[in-house]
Amino acid sequence: MFASFHAEALLYVGRFDEADAVLAEAAAIGRSLGDHRLQAYAGWVAMRAASMRGDAAATARLAREVERHPGDWFDHPTGAEFLAEAAEAMARVGDAGAAEGYAARASERRL
Repeated sequence: MFASFHAEALLYVGRFDEADAVLAEAAAIGRSLGDHRLQAYAGWVAMRAASMRGDAAATARLAREVERHPGDWFDHPTGAEFLAEAAEAMARVGDAGAAEGYAARASERRL
């Protein structure tokens, strides 16, 4: 999980290529360990990076990838947080329909 936090920091300072490398490594480690949480968190941050770059196709693909790795993280409020951020990411890349869908799902799960 440290890798995803490291990648987030890299995104905040505009070092996208370095963040991509960190996230790719984190996802690979997650796959090799069968760790769905690590894979999901790496995909989540990668989704944010793709949206910041304006890449609608990658943003949508990565959002779906995150959802392929649910677990206890998704069952807790963190899952609603992901859905809300996916809505923001999809809106950022101009996909209003997907943004509305993710926002509605996040809203359904609010506490």
